[in-house]
Amino acid sequence: MNRNKKKGSAEDLVIKVELEEDIDKPTLVRFLGKNYSIDYIDRNKGQEDLGNTLFHEQQVLVQNNLHPAEEADVLLHEFIHVIDLAMKLDLSEHQVRVLASGIYALLQDNPDFAEFITHQRI
Repeated sequence: MNRNKKKGSAEDLVIKVELEEDIDKPTLVRFLGKNYSIDYIDRNKGQEDLGNTLFHEQQVLVQNNLHPAEEADVLLHEFIHVIDLAMKLDLSEHQVRVLASGIYALLQDNPDFAEFITHQRI
C-alpha cells in the first residue's frame, strides 16, 4: 500500500475490504499453554447468543455468517471469557461485553498500535 496516501481515504477502505475477504477464519487459538478450538455453527431457531465458550472442553462456538466486524467482536468477547475463567477474574457479562467492544475499537482505530502489540518478539 502506498504510504503517501491520506489514511482513511476511499482507496484505503477498498483495500481493507479486499483484505478482509482473504483472511482465513481462525480455528485454533492458544492461551496459557492450552489450545482452544473455534467452531463456526449455524444458529438454532430461537437462539440469541452469537457465541459461546465451553471452557472445560477448550472450545469456542461462533455463529456462522456474521458480518466480519461483528464476528471479530464475538471472538474477542468469547476469548475474554476464556481469560476470565482461566485467571479467575470473575468478570460480569457487562464487563466482558464492554471490554471486547473497547479492545476491538482500539485495535481497529489504531492498526499501527495493533501491529506493534502483536509483533513477535524473541
